[in-house]
Amino acid sequence: MNKKKVAFIGRPFDDNWGLEDPTGKSDAEFQIIMEEIRKKILVLIDAMKATAGCLLPQTR
Repeated sequence: MNKKKVAFIGRPFDDNWGLEDPTGKSDAEFQIIMEEIRKKILVLIDAMKATAGCLLPQTR
């Protein structure tokens, strides 16, 4: 089966998170992918703060 991947946006900080495209799947599948994205964004924020000294607002 040929699986779709979420789009790669072409920025210096790009990282292929390997998430499956939930199009056509259940709401539960969308929720799972959204939670994975949320977690990965939090990791990305922490990495940016650590490596670039970013002054991002505290969200947690």
